[in-house]
This record gives sequence, structure tokens and C-alpha cells, in this order.
Amino acid sequence: MATLGKKIAVLGFGLEGKAVIEHLSRHGIKPVLFDQKERIAFSSAELKFISQKTNKAVFGKDAFRKIAGFDQIFKSPGIAPSRLPKDLKVTSQTAEFLDRYAAQTIGVTGTKGKGTTSTLIYEMLKKDGRPARLTGNIGKEQAFELYGSLGPKTWVVFELSSFQLRDIKKSPHVSVVLMTTSEHMDWHKDRKDYLSSKAGITKFQTERDFSVICADYPGSKEVGKFGQGQKSFFSRRTVLKNGTYVKNGKIVRSVAGQTREILPVSQIALLGRHNWENACAAAETALLLGCSLASVRQVLKTFSGLPHRLELAGEVDHIKFYNDSFSTIPETTVAAIEAFGNPTVLILGGSGKKSDFRPLAEKIAQTPTVRKVLLLGSEANRISKFLSQAGVAAEKVFFSRGSFRKAVSAAYGFAQKGDTVLLSPACASFDMFKNYKDRGDQFKKIIRGLNGKKKR
Repeated sequence: MATLGKKIAVLGFGLEGKAVIEHLSRHGIKPVLFDQKERIAFSSAELKFISQKTNKAVFGKDAFRKIAGFDQIFKSPGIAPSRLPKDLKVTSQTAEFLDRYAAQTIGVTGTKGKGTTSTLIYEMLKKDGRPARLTGNIGKEQAFELYGSLGPKTWVVFELSSFQLRDIKKSPHVSVVLMTTSEHMDWHKDRKDYLSSKAGITKFQTERDFSVICADYPGSKEVGKFGQGQKSFFSRRTVLKNGTYVKNGKIVRSVAGQTREILPVSQIALLGRHNWENACAAAETALLLGCSLASVRQVLKTFSGLPHRLELAGEVDHIKFYNDSFSTIPETTVAAIEAFGNPTVLILGGSGKKSDFRPLAEKIAQTPTVRKVLLLGSEANRISKFLSQAGVAAEKVFFSRGSFRKAVSAAYGFAQKGDTVLLSPACASFDMFKNYKDRGDQFKKIIRGLNGKKKR
């Protein structure tokens, strides 16, 4: 990565922007930081870091208009191209990392399931004795924290969003394409733009590379068709001639006419049928890389999930509370509803991502075990209209106009012994919270504070 002597700009001071600045600092370079937030939005510790590690910082809504005269510009992934001057040439942490380490990278993308599948693959590699690191949004380490320190036989499992894939020029050696529908329509121009960004994970592959593709979604197959990588597939709905799939309650793998059982789905520690897809994707990838069947089975039997993904947050008065705050689109909330067979009080709503709530509303209408739906946040009214159109009775819907704490307390009040209270918002969190983690953490804190003295 040739940076010495260059004038470099960093756009956006999030986790990735900070990692880029740290990386440049290790090479003796002080970049110029541009961020559209006002200076007052930063903590004193952040401002101290910026002062020490950058040559200059430009803040405010017009910051990006002042970008000029730089040899290299690093863009943070959350910054939409529409917010930048036209024809501005940018790079990113992801692009620079893949330029050097694509040959030992396993990239994982999809609308949902990236974090879970990335972690499953990482755990399978470790269980099999393979050196491996985990990066991306799910990883504790940013990609530039690994840069320059990786051995030639170390696998890097990299969770990749459409934001990160947009600017890359090399695809990972192994690309995993999960359930891909649409998301971030507030960032992308349209679904075509979203899928085009996702396609970066496959389109630069050569015949020496591999793509592992979900066979169940048109969007996944659209992304997977690009590049010259060798294609294999996984599915929870379709029997495959070659690939890993679910059949008769078991995960099996077929290769060259030979089929062998991996394990019954009843033994998967992860909750929900949607996680069968993630299990199939991880198993196909790990076995493709030569991991033992024993290692794959052991991880699937013991890995019970990540925080904020159908996470058991607590139990009060024989009512179980599940934190699915990571569910920020309707499709994953549908999957969460399907994961429970007992009566459920569902907490929905948040900030908008231009999602289509029609299929979710229809699922709720068709699911008698959904006892009550609590709506909150800026999308509450729009969700309510879809629920009404789908035939959900008005008395089944409750608008929570107060605080989040009051909404959770109301859900607790509606629930009965043996019920589940499920926070699966189908929306982003930014109208009320810092992010989905903050939302989930507050949910868990509220559950811990319930007194458990509800009268029946």
C-alpha cells in the first residue's frame, strides 16, 4: 500500500474512519479528516485523537464540498455517493485490504445473516485447527488492524456489506452470497444499484476462486452469476445435485453424485428455520476448504448465536423475552416470528429504510400465535396501515406513544404465562437509539428491571 509522500483525506470518523487514521499514523502519515457532523457532536476523547492523529479536521454539513487536491481519498462505507462531489475517486479500507489479501479472504455478504454465517465459518476453521481471523462489522478487529500482520496460511473471514463492496477492485478468494433481497433503499438509488454493489464480491473472481451461493433467492443468484469463480450452492428449500441443503429434517451435502448427512436440523443450536440457511452456507464453505465433518458438526451443535439476534434476554413470570434488535428489515422479522410456536407479543417499529411491510403484515395476519403487536417509532403509522390492509384486527394493535421503557412494560402487561415477548423491529433504530446495539442493550436492561410481581 503505497502511501508515503501522498496527501490523503479520510471521509467520516466512525469505526472504520478511525481505523484508517490509525493505520496511516503507523506509517507516519497525518491525513485530513472530513466529517459532516459538527465539532460539538464529538466527545473530548475523540477530538483529542483527531487532533493528535490528523493534519487538519473539517467539520459541518458542507465539509465534503471542500475536498480538493488529494492524492488518495478514503471513504467510510456509510457515506452514500450522493453526498459526495461527482466523479470523486475514492478508495476504502476494504478495497486496500483486498488488494493485498484477497487470496486468503473468505468474504460473506447478503441482506441478513452475514454476522452469524461469518462467525460460524470462523469457528469451524478454528475448530479444525486452521489459523483464522474475523473482521468486518462483526469482527472485533478492523481490517487495517490485521494489515501487515497476517501469515500466508491465515484465513480472514470478512463480513461485507453493500457499502463496503461498492468500491473494491478485487473479489475475495471465497465469496459467500447469502439471502439477498433488498435493504438500505435510503442509501442506494434502487434495488438494481443495491445488487450491483453486492456483485463486487464475485465479479472480479478468476477460475481459481470459489463462490458459495444461496439458491433460494433471485437476488442471491443475480449477485452470484458474476465472475469466473467456481460456483457451489446451498439451500433450505431445494434439493441440489451439488451443494449443501436441507432434506427430510437433515442437512446433507451432495458432491459428484455422492450424498452424506451433516446433521439433523434439530441438533442446530441456533434458533429459527432461517438459520438453517446460515448453517448450510457455513457448512458448504468449511467443507469446500477441507475442514473435517466433525469440526463442522461440533460448531453447529454448540454455537447458539450472536448478541441481538434472537437472543434470550431474560425470563420474568414465566414469560421469555427475546432480543432480535438486529432485525432491521421485514424479512428477518418474518423469520423471527416463524421461530416461535407459542403465543407471542411482538414489538415492531423504528426509523425508516423505505421497506415494504406488506409481506410482514400478511405473515402476522396468518399467524394466530401473534397475540399482540406493539408499534413504536417513526414507522409506526405506516406499519399500521399495512397491518390493517392485511386484515389484522385493530384490537390486536397497540400504539406505544411514550418511552421505550413504557413500550416494553406494555408488552409485558399484554403477555401471559408461557408467552414470548419478541423485540424484532423490522426497522432501523436511529429515531430513538444510537444503533441497533443500543436498542438491544436498553431492552435487556429494562427486562432486568422488571419486578416479576405481575398479577394474574
